[in-house]
Amino acid sequence: MDEIKLVIKTIDDQDYTDIYINNKRLVEILREFELQYDSDIAGLYRGLPTDVVFLPSRHLLDQV
Repeated sequence: MDEIKLVIKTIDDQDYTDIYINNKRLVEILREFELQYDSDIAGLYRGLPTDVVFLPSRHLLDQV
């Protein structure tokens, strides 16, 4: 079974959520794919804002 882990990190006094799938950062998975298109910007993501990921937000459940 796959494992998804959400880790909160702070960058410039803003909280973001880092998503890990089977102990690999989603950003790194995307970076590997994006490198073939534009290596200058590949994988340059901070993560999702915590207010989008955690309740009471329902973005990852059923509402945008």
